[in-house]
Amino acid sequence: MTRTSRALITASCLVAASTLVSASIPGGLAEWGKEVGTELYKQGYNIRDLQKDFEALSPDDKGNDPNFPPGPSPLPSACAEHPDQCDQCGFESALADLQATRYRLEKLRRVYASTKSFVGRSLAIGDSMAGSAGVGGLAWVDQRLKIEQSFKGVQTAYDNKYTELMASLKKSLESLAKCEEQVYGEKDWYERYGFMYYEFMSSRYQRAD
Repeated sequence: MTRTSRALITASCLVAASTLVSASIPGGLAEWGKEVGTELYKQGYNIRDLQKDFEALSPDDKGNDPNFPPGPSPLPSACAEHPDQCDQCGFESALADLQATRYRLEKLRRVYASTKSFVGRSLAIGDSMAGSAGVGGLAWVDQRLKIEQSFKGVQTAYDNKYTELMASLKKSLESLAKCEEQVYGEKDWYERYGFMYYEFMSSRYQRAD
């Protein structure tokens, strides 16, 4: 998702830039670069910020290490306190799946945040280029639309993955609840604890934009 979208956005910016240069600026690319750089400086845009956003979207998603939220409260669990008593019901496996899903949700959130920031900075710089290029800026309108459409695809991908991961999270919580009931007779563990945790995670990772 991320690498493909980044490539499309970057390609669109490059196409737009080359079109703008050929359309208008006397003196060629060097003079155009000075003009754009001056305009960006005036408007407070920092190319290094854009580069940082790009670097955060490397093939290994470096810079997107998880930063887990504390949650509404620690999940009370007799099995967690005495895991040896819950070996037969699959407690350890369910707990491992839960932790893996938490990691993936957090990574998804941070990769999306990096992509959104990258797109925003790309559009801002493209708008400044268009303003500097005069008539050639008309070409940017089409490229801008393509970038925005590409990002809508990123948003759809996020929503689909979010739905998938939340279903996985619920399944893990239900498995933990089954262990609590089988071993310790806690019949409503999910309703009392698991559901609250699920709702907290759902709210935290649901896309708001």
